[in-house]
Amino acid sequence: MNKILRLSLVAILTLICGAGFAQTTFDFAALYGSATLSDITEMPQTVDGITVSFSKSNANNAPAYNKAGEVRLYGGKSADVLDGCTMTFTSTSGNIKSITLEHGTIDKWGVLTANVGTVTEDADKNITWTGDAVEVTFTASRNADNPTVATQNRYKNAVVTLSGTASKKNAELKFSEDEISIEKGTEFTAPTFTKATTAAVTFASDNEAVATVNNEGTITLGGELGTAVITATSEENDEYYAGKATCTIEVFTYSTYKKVAAITSGKKYLIVAQRDNKTYYAYPLNETYTYGYLNSGTIDELTDVIKIKSTYDDSFVFTENGSGYTIQDCYGRYMYQSGSYNSFNVSTEPSVWTVEAQEDGTFKIANNGYFIQWGDGTYTTFGVYTEKKDNTVLPFLYQLDETGTSISKPTVENFDANAPVYNLAGQRVSKNTKGILIQNGKKFVNK
Repeated sequence: MNKILRLSLVAILTLICGAGFAQTTFDFAALYGSATLSDITEMPQTVDGITVSFSKSNANNAPAYNKAGEVRLYGGKSADVLDGCTMTFTSTSGNIKSITLEHGTIDKWGVLTANVGTVTEDADKNITWTGDAVEVTFTASRNADNPTVATQNRYKNAVVTLSGTASKKNAELKFSEDEISIEKGTEFTAPTFTKATTAAVTFASDNEAVATVNNEGTITLGGELGTAVITATSEENDEYYAGKATCTIEVFTYSTYKKVAAITSGKKYLIVAQRDNKTYYAYPLNETYTYGYLNSGTIDELTDVIKIKSTYDDSFVFTENGSGYTIQDCYGRYMYQSGSYNSFNVSTEPSVWTVEAQEDGTFKIANNGYFIQWGDGTYTTFGVYTEKKDNTVLPFLYQLDETGTSISKPTVENFDANAPVYNLAGQRVSKNTKGILIQNGKKFVNK
């Protein structure tokens, strides 16, 4: 009897091990990229036969994604409507047995519940769901003990575990490099492409003037400046899941800006500060912002020439207007000072700034009684103040050299003014991201 029992247990264990479990990871930073997305309800993601989708439901704000690599789920729209955004995992490859969600960073954390199964939350707000279903819907809600406070749950990734009799394999489509940035006229080495799937792979370019791709996945430059996204896709078959891989090609020249002692109406300028043997140049406000401080790029030496990739436009146009100049950013917006804070505002309406050259080559650029200054000893940003601050410096102006595009390496050795920017977690982020960032191996702070 005992022998029969032992044999039965072995058979059951063999059956369970044969059935196996398959894990799929949704890395939201890899899926959604480095830009903030205010609404991801129309952007479901499918990996290995599992789809994650989002709904606004009863929240005031739609589910979103931020540049820190986190999806954001808002609680209900009021103290009377607690339930808000939903996140749903749907499987076509077997029953879902567990889901884990890694927490992001937010102070006003809400409650997360599921329509089936069991949800547990640890002290760090990481979520573990267990159950047996082909679809699981999570709902983010306000806290019932403090319903007047709006809440927000953030998650960096999700790991979904399935049960099944035979798990398919990943297609493993991959370019040897995900992103390539190359100066026009320099030697281009095409990335290699590899795959595991036995299914046919289809290749496409969204901008063939910049880069093309053949049926084997070999990428060739098209001769034009700009950016092209090369996409490889494969269909699902009996052995492999569907697959997708991308490679972004950026082809650029350098735009050269030189320090000037006087300005010419209608020309493009960088607003530049120099201190402590470093050079800083202002970035325009984010396209979606209407006010704020101007963050800055950093060059690790004093230089009278700055070269920036043609794929970026950090310039400001100074145009004579009456007793002064209007200042337009690269989006065509006019800058002004509202008189309320030490930050800049932008508008479609012109506003006149006075521009006074100083003996040291800097300029006092003023509007509404406030004038532009950089840095206060802590933040590397440009602001506007009514009085000269102890630790700030006035800006220089660098004019765009319009004699021709520059096809050469940057004047500043080993510095790329538009190199990728990363946060302290090593995630690539926008240059307008707030906090401590890293570029060219150097840390700096964006206010």
